[in-house]
Amino acid sequence: MYVRLAFAVAAHLDPDILILDEILAVGDSAFQKKCLEKIQEVAGNGRTVLFVSHNMAAITRFCNSAILLDKGQLQAYAPTEEIISRYLGTGTQHQGEMRFSEHAGQEPGSEVIRLTAVRVKSIKGEISSSLDCRLPFVVECEYRILRRVSNLRIGCRLITCDGTVVFASKDMDGVEQLERMPGTYVGRCKIPGNFSTMVSILSRLAPIRPC
Repeated sequence: MYVRLAFAVAAHLDPDILILDEILAVGDSAFQKKCLEKIQEVAGNGRTVLFVSHNMAAITRFCNSAILLDKGQLQAYAPTEEIISRYLGTGTQHQGEMRFSEHAGQEPGSEVIRLTAVRVKSIKGEISSSLDCRLPFVVECEYRILRRVSNLRIGCRLITCDGTVVFASKDMDGVEQLERMPGTYVGRCKIPGNFSTMVSILSRLAPIRPC
């Protein structure tokens, strides 16, 4: 309620500079919609909006340029697309495979399933961190099922740098009461080249090293 009140006051003062800090992180969808409309109105009238947020989609929508801060220090000032790309790449390494099984006890998951590895492969089946978007590629997930389980679904989502979900898919669509036994499984999601039809093919899963 404090945020709602503060925004309402600021929005109706018609300021020359409007500073908004994570305004979209609170409130319901109706409140956020009003915030977005007011931001567009202020910016459309030629006034300045300083928009602080971790919402990449909103930043892309409203900002022509952006500033990257790290622990209060200015790291970069550039067009929005460049800053977002740099922000999302901060602290990451460009590699085609990540193996969680190398870190005992740190595998993501639960008492039922553990993710052991994720890798990206070229159409030739080679692990690669650099891909030609004109050619198909495969996202491969390796995981362990620790005990017999029913109705488990393994999903894959392709997300753009601004947070937009391009598509989502899961294995075993339409299969009910499917039981999987303990073992190591591999799921593969094939992304077509020149991706324009938003089609994914997620192969059926089979244990490769059953317990």
